[in-house]
Parts: sequence; C-alpha cells; structure tokens
Amino acid sequence: MKLSKLLTTLLLGFLLVSVTVSYKKAVPTATKADPFINTLGMEFMLVKATPGVLWSRWETRVRDYAAFCIETQSVQGKPYFEQGDDHPVVNVDFHDAQAFCAWLSKKEGRAYRLPTDHEWSCAVGIGAQEDAAATPTAKSEGGIKGVYPWGTAWPPPKGSGKLHPDISNDSYAYTSPVGKFSPSTDGLYDLSGMVR
Repeated sequence: MKLSKLLTTLLLGFLLVSVTVSYKKAVPTATKADPFINTLGMEFMLVKATPGVLWSRWETRVRDYAAFCIETQSVQGKPYFEQGDDHPVVNVDFHDAQAFCAWLSKKEGRAYRLPTDHEWSCAVGIGAQEDAAATPTAKSEGGIKGVYPWGTAWPPPKGSGKLHPDISNDSYAYTSPVGKFSPSTDGLYDLSGMVR
C-alpha cells in the first residue's frame, strides 16, 4: 500500500471517531492534567493550535458509542474480531459519527462535532505546513515528505500506534485499547493508526 493511501486511511479512521467540543463563549479550563469530562466519561482538553476547541483525548470508545446505540435504538455492525469497551469504535461511517455528535450535543447541551480537516492537521502539528483551504484529497496527494503522525522516523518506531497489518510495531492483532501508545505533546492519544 502506498504511504499516501495508508496515511489517508489512518486520517479517515481517526476523523470518524474523534469528537471536538466547540464553545462560542468562554472555553472552560481543560488541560492534560485536568481535562473536561463529559457524562460518558470522555475526556476533553485544549490543543494550542486550535483555540476555542476542546479535543477528545482519544477516539470514541466502544462504550461511548454503545450508549448512543442504546438510547437511539441504532444498530452497529459488530467487527469480525473481539473488542473491549475501551477499544475505539469501528464500523461507523461519516453519517453515523455525525448522528453520534448530534445525539451527544442534545444530551449534554454542548456543541459536539467532528474536527475539520484543517483542525486535525493543526492538532497533529502540521497545520502551518499546509494550505488550509485545500481539500483532504489534495493534501494527501501532495503530502508533507518525511513527516508522519509519530515524527520523522521511517519505519515507525515500536509503540507509535496501531498501523497497517504489514507494519508490525505493536502486539495487537486488530484494535488496541485507547491511550495505549504515547500521546502527542498536547496530550492526544492514538494519532497514528487504530485502523486496519
């Protein structure tokens, strides 16, 4: 698989399960050490490059999405592999993720949403190196040579995340529990991978 296609797959996988909270007024104090925790137990914090937006510390977990499915009587397809409650939810598409955000917004009275492509780039530290107006496809075709979610090393170092099946750098066959790999400097976990 070409690297650009691999990274696009990883990006799409993360965007489908990452949630941000937007605030039009004062943003609550939420740091790595003291995150904002919602009613599902999801932890949110500020990321320097995206002021006014709280980021989920990790992907939406199986348990978070299960609460949505129970309350809305939605059906989620089960994966062909075992997952625990702390694993990232899989088998959701863009519309499912949007519905989850709408449900959570109504439930909590806050504006939950998926991050924009440029917000995602800023959160992983490459926002200043790309054209904010470019489409995700245009960005993935050009890419930023030698820059990956885990740094500049290739191949990725052990423990850098759940990547492609041909890149064996962890002990998990499929998904791993969220937060198992090193966080970014802002405290976000699992920025490189979790998609197979």
